[in-house]
Amino acid sequence: MNRIIPQVDLKEAHLQLATDVAELENGEEHTKHQEVLTNRLRYEERLLRAASEILGMYSDRKQSEESLKASEERFRQAFENANDGVCIVALDGKFLQVNQRMCEILGYTREELESMTVDDVAYTDDKNLSSGFIQSCLSGQASNLVFEKRYYHKNGTIVWGQISSSIIRTHKGEPLNFISHVQDISKRYEMEEALRQSEVLKAQASLLKDLHDGVGGIAARVGLLAQLALVEEAPEARATALRSIMGLAREMGQEVRRFMSVLEQSDFGWDDWMLEVRTFCNTYLEGLPIELHLDIAPARSSLSIRSDVGLSIYRLIKEGVTNIVKHANASEAWVRVDWEDDLLYVEVRDNGDGFTGEIPRSGGLFNISERVRKLGGRSELLGSGGVAHQIWIPAAQILRPTGDSPSSLQSGGM
Repeated sequence: MNRIIPQVDLKEAHLQLATDVAELENGEEHTKHQEVLTNRLRYEERLLRAASEILGMYSDRKQSEESLKASEERFRQAFENANDGVCIVALDGKFLQVNQRMCEILGYTREELESMTVDDVAYTDDKNLSSGFIQSCLSGQASNLVFEKRYYHKNGTIVWGQISSSIIRTHKGEPLNFISHVQDISKRYEMEEALRQSEVLKAQASLLKDLHDGVGGIAARVGLLAQLALVEEAPEARATALRSIMGLAREMGQEVRRFMSVLEQSDFGWDDWMLEVRTFCNTYLEGLPIELHLDIAPARSSLSIRSDVGLSIYRLIKEGVTNIVKHANASEAWVRVDWEDDLLYVEVRDNGDGFTGEIPRSGGLFNISERVRKLGGRSELLGSGGVAHQIWIPAAQILRPTGDSPSSLQSGGM
């Protein structure tokens, strides 16, 4: 705080006072005496005011110094006792100051880290992140960033860090340095990796079940027809068995193609999967005394079905139609696939014998219910006047916009 201190000429004031006293002693009138006293009071008042200003400046400066020291101590305590690693980094990337937690995260001593740069401890593929963030800040394009980055621990292991980094500027707006908070998230990544491996195992088990349900089931039927053809004496019956085997061989090829599309994680379009459904239903019911009614909604524009989910939906419909042929004693079958707001609706229905009681814990109906549950959907089974299996699956579990790619990690920072 700037203060204007009155300028007091002490020599001049004393001379004036001496002159006034002499005049008083030489018999000046009473009014002159009053003027002398007034001048003396003014002089003393000016002295007191000047002293007060000086003392005030000293007191303000003392308070500012104490406030600054208190602020510095608070920063030091917060810096040193933070649960996360904290570092101050120069504009060229050199560590200027690090706290103890930062040393523990990377395994170096304070002296070692403060002689290094951020690139010295960065994972090889992440070395460009710091320089990119620094340049963005210096060009005025950014001032802070939160991101994830890998570091090398002193013992050679990889440390995952979540970093919150900001540029510090002077009161004139000039870049001064960077301050970064580093949280060790390695354990979180280990848990995510363990969960991913668990999901991989579940996916593998699901694929094996699909392989068994698809190719395994067809292979068993081929074997039975082959045995029948071997013992059949009538040429016409043998030819019929061989034609059935040829049809099953084609179906097995289609199953293998579907299975490979899942392994390759490719996306079939809606029309591709619905063609699979139509082809199966028409082929499977061909020559049987069952009238088929297919009602399949048109494609939703610019959307595709995830291959693993598409295969599961195909299996749901296939299992439902197979159950009609094997158990329903029906003359008509309905297959409907449609959209209801944000849900995919699937219905497989017949006019056969129906059923009573609970769904068995194994077999076709149970398998359908289990597939729906794994897809995050719900199902209802109606068994009066035939069987109607109604299924609702959230569209979010099935579809993604065509051309979408997994989101990439935003890069930058310390």
